[in-house]
Amino acid sequence: MDIQLIAEQLLKAERTKQPIPPLTGAYKELNGQDAYAIQLALIQKKVREGARIKGLKIGLTSKAIQEMLNVYTPDYGFILDTMIYDENQPLPAHPFIQPKIEFEIAFVFKKKLQGPDVTVQDVIDATEE
Repeated sequence: MDIQLIAEQLLKAERTKQPIPPLTGAYKELNGQDAYAIQLALIQKKVREGARIKGLKIGLTSKAIQEMLNVYTPDYGFILDTMIYDENQPLPAHPFIQPKIEFEIAFVFKKKLQGPDVTVQDVIDATEE
């Protein structure tokens, strides 16, 4: 399995607005570790082209959603500046293949949190918005 090739296929699909079949159909052996490697390769390509990482996100945090999707741990990903839209402007549909809305809660931090000893109070103190 060529991680870089798969990342390039995803990037092309995004740019041409052409959906592609699920990767698990072509790559039966694809696992979570592979998926994160593909995600990282895709993000690195975008960063090399000028995108900036603005944050991280966590998904599948609800036990009910995890059970519905047959997964048992949250997932994570990156937020790029190209993914952020002005809340006071209409959201254009043209950048998306199949637009959908999913509400997210986001926190903007004024300082970096790191390490296993981060407390709830540390998170509150570091939160800007």
